[in-house]
Amino acid sequence: MRASKVKTVYLLPGTYALKSVVELGPADDGARLSGAPDQRWDAAVIDAGGRLESAICLRGASNVTIENLKIRDVEYGGVMIHGGAGFGPNDCTRGATTRPASGNVVREVEVVNIIVPDAARYSDTGGVLAEGEVRGTVVSNVLVADSNGMCVRASAHGGRDDISGFRVLNSVFLRCMKRNGDGGAIYMQDYLSTSTDIVIENNYVKDYGNGAGSNNRCFYGDAATSNVIFRQNICANPGSRDVAGDASVIFLCGADNLVTQNVFDLGSSGKVITYQYGGCDPPARKSAMTGNAFAGNIVIGGFRGAQRTEWAGAAGAQSFYSGDVQPAYPKVVSNVYWNYAGGIMNTAGVVMQGDSAPMLRDPLCSGGSLYRISERSPAFRAGYAAPPRGWGPRGYVPPTGEAASCPQ
Repeated sequence: MRASKVKTVYLLPGTYALKSVVELGPADDGARLSGAPDQRWDAAVIDAGGRLESAICLRGASNVTIENLKIRDVEYGGVMIHGGAGFGPNDCTRGATTRPASGNVVREVEVVNIIVPDAARYSDTGGVLAEGEVRGTVVSNVLVADSNGMCVRASAHGGRDDISGFRVLNSVFLRCMKRNGDGGAIYMQDYLSTSTDIVIENNYVKDYGNGAGSNNRCFYGDAATSNVIFRQNICANPGSRDVAGDASVIFLCGADNLVTQNVFDLGSSGKVITYQYGGCDPPARKSAMTGNAFAGNIVIGGFRGAQRTEWAGAAGAQSFYSGDVQPAYPKVVSNVYWNYAGGIMNTAGVVMQGDSAPMLRDPLCSGGSLYRISERSPAFRAGYAAPPRGWGPRGYVPPTGEAASCPQ
């Protein structure tokens, strides 16, 4: 393919057992690896056999499209994308500096069973993992399930690294962070807080975390991640896990991050925090932490009694936590809260303010794990807008999984 004008490779239905990682570099710019257009996304299966760090590695390759196929049984990542200076423990992302890897697209792809044999490396994992100079990476209509680490990750570690234009759209992430703690189904970091135009929109995230590892989140904006719009997602952690510090969303020392029009299901434990906020340590550079907001969301629960939350040395019934004193705090306003099991939904904060104008009314959720919000819902008056749905590869229907707080 490198020696010809042919840039597209179609995989016919069947299982392709890999003996080594498929690596694409600068000579493969513009390449396309895809299942046949007339077949289901899971007809062509790339099997890493539990022996390879990743199935596909893009090192310095740009404008590559990976689509309409299934990847299974990888150690740390399905598709790894790397540009610029080396970083981290993975073969695809460490080593000699390479050219930027820009404009790459992963869509209509399933990645299942991310094993993470070395638990200490759980943070450098993902069905799709983009690190370094990786501007304009788009992850769309993917399905990532059963990961002992993250389900998707984007990271900029200083220098010329840049994750600007990163997109995660219309995707499904199930049972992420199954074994480890202190992670996220969707994880990002940007040490210099300079990447811009990041959008995480219309995704379905459910059953993240586990009963042993604490501090897991649906979205983790770590190490100065800034300029994120997190909008119209479903984040559901309905299991009754008796662990501390699990949350829907966390941002650490970032700025201009907007969380809006999402549905957050805190589940039946009463221990899941709605929003966490805090500082970070070098080499991440602390931003001014201004311009952050949490508004127009729906927060539901299925627990009895009061919330019993704890994080960063504090404990109580609050649902918004700042780990310590910060130069500025998020604006939390006009969110809708309701508990379908009769428990108390707390809108107060620790260190940071809670919701300044909460709406404690039934958002008229139905459909169980599909989280359908009635057109008559009062949430629309609080700024909520329903997601377009269409999650995952074409033809995919999210399974029920653990019982949702939303009624059938």
